[in-house]
Amino acid sequence: MLIQRLTEYAETAGIPPTGYREGILHWWLDLDMEGNLLSPEPIPLVTEEKKKKGKMIVQPSVGNRTVGIVPNLLADKAEYVLGMPKAKPDPKTEQRHRSFVELVRDCAKVTEAKQVQAVLLFLERFQWGDSSFQPTGMTESDIVAFRVNGDIVTDLEAVRAYWADKYWQRMLEEDEAKPKSSRNNKAEAKPKNERSNELVECMVCGCRCSPVPRHPYKLPRIPGGQTSGNALISANNNAFESYGLEASLIAPMCATCVEKYGKAAIQLIQSDENSLAVGPLRYIFWTKEPVEFSFVHCLTQPDPKEVKALLLSAKKGSKFDVQDKNAFYAAALSASGARVVLRNWIECPVQEVSQNLARWFELQDLVGTDGQPGEPMGLYTLASSLYRDKKDAQKSMVAQVPQSMLRVAMSGGPLPTWLLYQAVKRNRAHDGLDSLFTLRARTALIKAVLLSQPGRKEREGIMASLDPNSRDTAYRCGRLLALLESIQEQAVSARATVIDRYFGAASSSPSTVFPMLLRGAQNHLGKMRKIEKKKAAYKALQEKMETVLVGLEKFPKVLTLDEQGLFSLGYYHQRAEDRASMHKHIEAKNAKNEKNNGGKE
Repeated sequence: MLIQRLTEYAETAGIPPTGYREGILHWWLDLDMEGNLLSPEPIPLVTEEKKKKGKMIVQPSVGNRTVGIVPNLLADKAEYVLGMPKAKPDPKTEQRHRSFVELVRDCAKVTEAKQVQAVLLFLERFQWGDSSFQPTGMTESDIVAFRVNGDIVTDLEAVRAYWADKYWQRMLEEDEAKPKSSRNNKAEAKPKNERSNELVECMVCGCRCSPVPRHPYKLPRIPGGQTSGNALISANNNAFESYGLEASLIAPMCATCVEKYGKAAIQLIQSDENSLAVGPLRYIFWTKEPVEFSFVHCLTQPDPKEVKALLLSAKKGSKFDVQDKNAFYAAALSASGARVVLRNWIECPVQEVSQNLARWFELQDLVGTDGQPGEPMGLYTLASSLYRDKKDAQKSMVAQVPQSMLRVAMSGGPLPTWLLYQAVKRNRAHDGLDSLFTLRARTALIKAVLLSQPGRKEREGIMASLDPNSRDTAYRCGRLLALLESIQEQAVSARATVIDRYFGAASSSPSTVFPMLLRGAQNHLGKMRKIEKKKAAYKALQEKMETVLVGLEKFPKVLTLDEQGLFSLGYYHQRAEDRASMHKHIEAKNAKNEKNNGGKE
């Protein structure tokens, strides 16, 4: 299904034709139909925005060229096109130029295009150093192409058809030239697979074709993949072969479909609007018809205003003003050696995605650390909160973490409970390294897991901030621990706080530690009561603690995994509420002082 959708995308996304790709072009050589230069100076191309030399133009390309002499058709380096010498003389320069001329000669013979024949006439008469031609500012590595009477020669249909044949012929020849033992990682060479010469049905378009034995397109930017790119369809070992078919013959395709899916995948991966890397995964997103909405930006750096509009419009069902037939596609890719692994595939209506995204942001909605409304968080922020720090997240994050989150964000359904286990375990391993921002992200993930489970919808809307009326024992135990921490902070300056020493035990077996912590808190409150400046804080904290304790008949011996999640939520809510109260108190005090100072003046 992925290959089918990629080929469909290629037909509407302006994918370059066979053997072509976007590349920088630096100079035009303008000719007439007799092959004469219309100007002694080549025409430079300049990017208007940055005044940078060269422009992106779709042009013929042989792919990655190493030490071999392989010319591009009618557009190449000045060394190939004109025989322009390098600063350090290279004996192969003349060979490169001759190979370019021979390719143009063959193209002119096969296509019989007058424009190509004009280029050939120019090349046959031209010699480097001719005084009538002055390429001021040109270097041997600059890319040069031809226009004849204003027509771009490489854009001619006959030229494109010729180059497509040449391109695939070269690809197949290179494949056959490779040693069988290296292609299959086998000790003994295998005889040539004669099935590649049989006419079979293309698995994508259904036409009868001679299938491409090895697909040449490698997908770049796959986390953990090879720098040269990874193959999406390839059998490089016995275990991956079926019915005796090797390499890419396991998925027989015609050359046209191979080129379409390969170029489409590469274009999506290289687009910042259609691609997203999270941990060991690379996601690509696209829609059947264009929409004015960036799914990548929404998942990486969600804008609060945009999220609010999404939530409102999802309830009305009007986020995307498109027909219901428009579809959304997403694929999760990872690397395994030289191959690409498809981790997940999502295909659903765009309208459904908008509603699921709205639900995703509702699930993670959580008050800020200062008690103010919190901003939505990106996928990587939530996923990395399960790890010790950013370095640990980049090194240790497993593909299932972001994969499960994105699946729920796009397709709906519940988050797996093992994410809750990971978050709770990370909270219990609290070592003082977690920032408030990280703690908020992890708590938001805990909330999202709890709310996404079947039968938990009644909790939505009451878990974003402190719920003083909640009678849940685990939630109240979390609130109580937060208050005990505040009491300790107000009374003494401790190197190891209550949280550092007892959070794990309090969140899993409250009855073992809370009686001891309450005794210590009474001592701290006694100290605060004797200090005039802290009497107001003593009174406020005493009242809050009594309010929480009223709802606790007894401390549980053990808390389940869900209850430990609620414990963490109660702790975070209470701390956020305490910080908000402290800020209000400080603001009120400052306002009172300003008023008094104003009266004296």
